Amino acid sequence: MARKGNALVGKDEFEEGLELLKSANREYFDSKVKFRIRDLEKLKKKREEEAYINPELAEEHNAKGNDLFKAGKFVEAIPEYDEAIKRNPHLAKLYSNRAAVFIKLIDPARALTDINKCLELDPNFIRGHARKG
Repeated sequence: MARKGNALVGKDEFEEGLELLKSANREYFDSKVKFRIRDLEKLKKKREEEAYINPELAEEHNAKGNDLFKAGKFVEAIPEYDEAIKRNPHLAKLYSNRAAVFIKLIDPARALTDINKCLELDPNFIRGHARKG
């Protein structure tokens, strides 16, 4: 069954192949199959995260978060910024915006974490340096 599972994964029938490999490993344990399953599960998670990325939706959630922030609804803004970051994790301003919310909520540890991530993504982002200072 492990051979068939590997063949299905090779043909991009990912889910079926992974299930067959798990089944084969339950019947007869093989460390090579175990490591193959682990690697495929990591690949599956990576593919799911990449499929979730959508910059347009990230901007929408960022705008909603900004509106909530301006209205003083800081706690309600956090989930919007979280979703925006999940949708576009490579945009520094999203981390900076969420850090601003944490600063308003007097949570400096989480704010500093977000600011450091913001500056890691874009070292020239002025607002990130201002919030860190």
